[in-house]
Amino acid sequence: MRYELEPYEVDSKGASGAASGDPNNGFGIMTTDIPNAEFRDTGIQPGDKVHVEIQLDGTTVFSESMLFGRTFGDVPVGDPVLYPEMASCLGIAPNQDNFAKERGIEAGKPYTITIRK
Repeated sequence: MRYELEPYEVDSKGASGAASGDPNNGFGIMTTDIPNAEFRDTGIQPGDKVHVEIQLDGTTVFSESMLFGRTFGDVPVGDPVLYPEMASCLGIAPNQDNFAKERGIEAGKPYTITIRK
């Protein structure tokens, strides 16, 4: 099945875009199509709290505040962190846990993500 994804958007209040996760890949990292370089335009800095909402087909499957950090170690064990992934886009992963598995995120589904200050 082929999904049509909305392009990412970045503004002074935050960002939104497509996201995907795989509960079978160790930490269950949620990856986005929001480029790290463009996310800097939001003014959100490492150490800031952000609100993250993840939806699937218009239904919210995750809605929590979390830290925008540089590494998993910036948060307590089990807590998620929004961070600049090495693949040049934002990602969400927990410190020593599996984000996708713990939150029921399924591989191959067309999730959307919204990040706000």
